[in-house]
Amino acid sequence: MNINDVNIFRLSIAVAIECSLQDRPQDQDFNPQSAAQYIENVLGIVFANSGRNYDVVPLPYPVCSKIPLIITCDGVDQCLFWFYPHAKQGMLTYMLEDALYSIECENIRVPA
Repeated sequence: MNINDVNIFRLSIAVAIECSLQDRPQDQDFNPQSAAQYIENVLGIVFANSGRNYDVVPLPYPVCSKIPLIITCDGVDQCLFWFYPHAKQGMLTYMLEDALYSIECENIRVPA
């Protein structure tokens, strides 16, 4: 990806996170399933017009301050995403961009 693609990708993730802010589960409602659904909704916004399908599934893991999620693109490519429920929107944007970069690298063209 060139620098403009990276910036547009990061911006689209940031906008999707901000648009989904009201749907983000509150502290008492956070569990692996709700975290997976939240990230899947964010990815649905980011890739709405791309024809790509993302599924997010939580991994079994002891209860702690992070939730491991497996993000699958079109049933083929996968990456591990560590979701931190208390992460701010900006940090969540960078972490999600970093996780998705390994899947998307040269394939991404997100309309602004």
